Amino acid sequence: MSLVAGVVLVVAGCAATAQSAPPPAEPVPARVDTTDLKRFALPLDAYAPSRAENTAVGKARFAAFKNCMLGFGFDIGQLPEIPPETAGVNEFRYGLTDEVKARASGYTAAPPPKPPQPDIPPEGRPIASGKGERTYKDKPVPEGGCQGEAGRKVAEGAAHDERLVLRLGDEAGKQAEADSRVKAAFQAWSACMARAGFDYADPWKPNDNPEFQGQEAGAREIATATADVRCKREVDLVGVWASVEAAYQERKIGENAEALKKVKEAIRTMLGNAARITGAK
Repeated sequence: MSLVAGVVLVVAGCAATAQSAPPPAEPVPARVDTTDLKRFALPLDAYAPSRAENTAVGKARFAAFKNCMLGFGFDIGQLPEIPPETAGVNEFRYGLTDEVKARASGYTAAPPPKPPQPDIPPEGRPIASGKGERTYKDKPVPEGGCQGEAGRKVAEGAAHDERLVLRLGDEAGKQAEADSRVKAAFQAWSACMARAGFDYADPWKPNDNPEFQGQEAGAREIATATADVRCKREVDLVGVWASVEAAYQERKIGENAEALKKVKEAIRTMLGNAARITGAK
């Protein structure tokens, strides 16, 4: 009986030791330049396709999709032009930062443009999606339809964790917001907002305020948004926040170097496939 108790105590002691292991130290951040957030890039952005690369892959996917649909007798025409992105990739990562926009429209954002859709007749939609009969006029429908086939053609030979960069970015973002230096900057921002007459614990609270989600910004929303931007600038919130987040992203890159290398290789492979599909040089 005493032997069993001893084993239990030893195991419990090991568990307690494992649970009490200190968390990794907060990284020492290098100062990043957040003067122009339209062009601001974080370390993990280097492992994601650029907008131009996404466009090239999208055009190739549509070309393969169109060719597959033609094989079943459906000409879906040309894909309408995709409206160009005007905001920077990280422009709103730290909430509202543009005082001109704050004074003009508060937190109100224009709805994103609807992605263009090809002109597919009703009888062709099951072939496009693969959600229907497995054959059409005695011709087998590809797994996942023509959309599935097009995706496979573009991604051929590009095996990788498609969500890795997004997941690591999300993890680094959460770690940054839990960091003592960002928390202190949040508190300084909150104190500044209080001096301006607004009670918010962190900068996401006014940004996500249900009262500020309408199509037009009222006087209180404008006043809140303007104070928000001014307080961010006064306490250097974005400079601190972005520098700390960049440090956590660098740590993630070091911890996942091999997997991220495969992501970069996969992007190159997909771009090569896209060039062959569209005949681009």
